[in-house]
Amino acid sequence: MEKLLDTVKLKSGEDAEIWLVRAPAPDWAERILPLLAHKGEPWLGAMRRALHSGLGELNMSFFECVVRNELCGNITVVDTLQRPIGILQHVFTRPEHRQKGIAVVLMAAACEDFRARDGRALYLATGNPVAATLYERFGFHALGHDGAMLWPLDEGFEQDYFRPQPCEVRPVCWADWPLLTALYSATDGWVLRNLFFGHYGPSFWEGPFLSLMAAQEQGTVADNKVLCTKDGAIVGHAMLWIQKAYREHPLMVDFFVHPAFLEQAEVLLAALAWPDDRKVQAAMDNDAAGRHEALARAGFWREATLRNQFSYGGRWCDVSFYCRPWVPPTGR
Repeated sequence: MEKLLDTVKLKSGEDAEIWLVRAPAPDWAERILPLLAHKGEPWLGAMRRALHSGLGELNMSFFECVVRNELCGNITVVDTLQRPIGILQHVFTRPEHRQKGIAVVLMAAACEDFRARDGRALYLATGNPVAATLYERFGFHALGHDGAMLWPLDEGFEQDYFRPQPCEVRPVCWADWPLLTALYSATDGWVLRNLFFGHYGPSFWEGPFLSLMAAQEQGTVADNKVLCTKDGAIVGHAMLWIQKAYREHPLMVDFFVHPAFLEQAEVLLAALAWPDDRKVQAAMDNDAAGRHEALARAGFWREATLRNQFSYGGRWCDVSFYCRPWVPPTGR
C-alpha cells in the first residue's frame, strides 16, 4: 500500500512529498532498500522480506521524504496488535539533504499515523543525544537503558499491558518483534534475563530479535516459545539453544517471565520440546525470585553455584546452574 500523505516546504525552500509505504509493496523495494543499505544484514533481509511478501501479522511502514522524485529521508515503524505496540527505527536522511527539517516532518507523519491507528506504545533506541531531543518533542521519554525510549499513548500503559490474565503458549513469530521489546524493556524482573544475548536487567530487543530469528533458522536455537495473554501481550519468553563450546552440544534454556505472571512460568517451560538424549541446563542469579521454583517444578535440580560471577547495580551476584534429569549414554 502506498499513500501520499502531504506536500511540504522544507527549510531549504524545496517542495517535498511525504509518502506512507506499508509493506508488502514490492514496487518500492528497489527505491527504499538502497536508501537504507548502510543498515546491513540482518536488517536489510527483514526489510526485503517485508517489502516483497510481508512478515505475517507484523506491520512494517516506511515514511519517505521525496524531493524531485528522489528518496532523501526515511523513518520505519514496525508494529502489531489491533491497538498497536511498535518500534520506530531506521531514522535516516541522506547527508546532502540534512539540516532541512526532514526528520521532523517524517516524525510528525509517523507519529500521526500511529496515533490515528489507536496505537498504545511506541519504542525506539538511540545513542545520539541530539536525536533524543527530537524524539522528546514528540512525547518519547528515556527508559534508562540501551538508549531506549518510549512514547506511551495510554496513561499507565505498562501496568495495564502486564495486568494478570489467562495466557497461552505459542511459537515465536515475526509479529513478536515489538512485543518482545516491550517485555524485555520492563523495569521489574530478574537480573540475568538472557544468557544467549548476555542481557542483564532491562534490555532493548530491536536488534536481538533479528539475531534470534536468524539463529532459529540456522538451527542454533532449537525451540523458541512465548507466553501471551488473550489480549496479545507477550508476558514470557523461553528459548532452547545449543552450547557449541562443548563437544556434545548440551542445550541451555533461557527464559524470562514478567513478575506479574510468575505462576505461569511452569506452563511456558512445559511447552518446550525437551530432548531426552542431551543435557539441558539453565543459569540464573540467586535473587531471581520464582525462577528457582519454576525450574524445580519443571524437574530441574541445582548442580552448581558460581560465587560472585557478575556485578550488577553496584553489587556482585552468584549464578546457579540447574540441570534436567539426564543419564549420559554409554560407549561414547
